[in-house]
Parts: sequence; C-alpha cells; structure tokens
Amino acid sequence: MRPRRIVHLAGAQLEVHSPWPHDQSSPIKIATRCARRHGLSGRVQFRLQDANDLSNENEFDCVWVIECSEHLFDKAGFISHAAAALRPGGVLALCAWLRADGPLGNSGRLLIDRVCRGMLCPSLGTKSEYCKWITAAGLSIRTADDITAAVSKTWHLGRKIVQKPIVQKILMTAESETVAFVNSFNDMAEAYSGGVMSYGMFAAVKERPRDE
Repeated sequence: MRPRRIVHLAGAQLEVHSPWPHDQSSPIKIATRCARRHGLSGRVQFRLQDANDLSNENEFDCVWVIECSEHLFDKAGFISHAAAALRPGGVLALCAWLRADGPLGNSGRLLIDRVCRGMLCPSLGTKSEYCKWITAAGLSIRTADDITAAVSKTWHLGRKIVQKPIVQKILMTAESETVAFVNSFNDMAEAYSGGVMSYGMFAAVKERPRDE
C-alpha cells in the first residue's frame, strides 16, 4: 500500500511578541520539535503559507482543515481548490465556526460582527452554505454535524487562562490583533451559548470515476 498524503490547514497566524529572548514558541518551531522528538522529521513538513494559494491538484488523500476557512474571504473558492487537491477517493475533513442558519436579530448580528472583527474573520458561513459549497466543488458529503456542545467550553476555559499573570504580561507587548482576539473570548462564549453561532464538522469524499 502506498503512503497516504495528508495536508492540514489550520487557523490564522497571529504575531505574539514575547518579553523573553530566544523565544521558541512559534507554531512552526513547536511542530518541528515535536516531529523530531517522535522520529517523524523525514515524513512531515510544516509551512507558514497563505491558504488562499492552495493550488495542488490530485495530490492528497486527505485535506484536513481546522478553523481556517473562517478567515478567508472566498470560502467557496477555497473549498473548490481543496477538492481539486484531492486524489479520487480522497476526503475533505473540515471543521468551522458557523453562523446560525436563518435570520438573526439585531443583537445577534452585532455579536457576529464583534466576533468577526476580533477573530480576524471577514464573515462566517452557515451550515447550509458550507454544504452548498462542498457539493458545488464536486464532493459527496458524508458528515455535516453540529458538535457545538463538544467544543464551546473552550472559550470559557480561555477566559480563565487569560486572567493568569503570565498571560497578562505577554499581552502587554502583543500586537493589537492578538489583544483583540483575546478580548473576543467573551463574545465567542456568548455567541455559542446563545445559539448565534455553532461549530460544524464536515466530511466529504471525492468519488472515484465509475470505470475505476
């Protein structure tokens, strides 16, 4: 059996300036050290790259996307490119912050606007929109689940962590975008608990041609 090829796209890059010299806490450095520690240096690569520039074709068995598409303007275009990057039989596995389906009241819209500003998201798609984009990209949806209950506590825990003195010290020298991100934890918790947002988990397959 040939080795499986997987590409994982995650998150938005926020710059945190540490008050300590020789800081080794960047995501790329952490991932590289972890791979080396587990003997995987020759099997994995880590890159800081714009997800909008995904241009691979028929290359991967799985495109694994965790909280990345929220930060992109052209979500439909990104999903189309992700589908093109899959080999026949490959799987798109995608998790995303979602805006509630259906109309929102004024307070809900304002809350979503605050979340988007703080979390560097041009917009949030709905579950039905993601299903439409995935289908339009030529993939067959296998899973489209709401797993909000499993993840929403993240933001309540995050609010507690932010109050720790060491975190407050780091934030004193952080970029304004990072500070806004942290300040949005309350809005995220409120949006999930109020049903204004949900967390979606999608899995879709690029079907093999019938003659294979």
